[in-house]
Amino acid sequence: MTMRRKSTYLLAILLVIYFIPGCDDSIAPDDLDNRPIPDSSISFSRHIQPVLEFKCVPCHYGGNSQGNVRLDTWSDVINPLITTIFDPDNSRLVWVVEGRPGVAIMPPVASPYPPFTSRQVYGLRKWIEEGAKDN
Repeated sequence: MTMRRKSTYLLAILLVIYFIPGCDDSIAPDDLDNRPIPDSSISFSRHIQPVLEFKCVPCHYGGNSQGNVRLDTWSDVINPLITTIFDPDNSRLVWVVEGRPGVAIMPPVASPYPPFTSRQVYGLRKWIEEGAKDN
């Protein structure tokens, strides 16, 4: 192997080592809670799913679906038993994040996950009102 080729490989390895730590896609709770949610055209993938992933999915996913409720995919979230498309007032998912009387608030107060912010509740309601699209 020539010296030039060794230098090229070494440079490539150093670039990979340098850039990989900067690729952390994790979101801090405060960052998530401070993310803006628009007044309309709510996106499942940009606005709703990140909140559900952090605050709901740790307890409601395929292998650990507490209360037999899964929230790890769009098709799980639009399950008619928990979401009434176009009608957030009749959607159990909205009831639990709002903590309506007679319904246990989610995430539970004693859990390590923070409650939905008022803007996140608004976004969830508006997304359902707009048809709960997979967008």
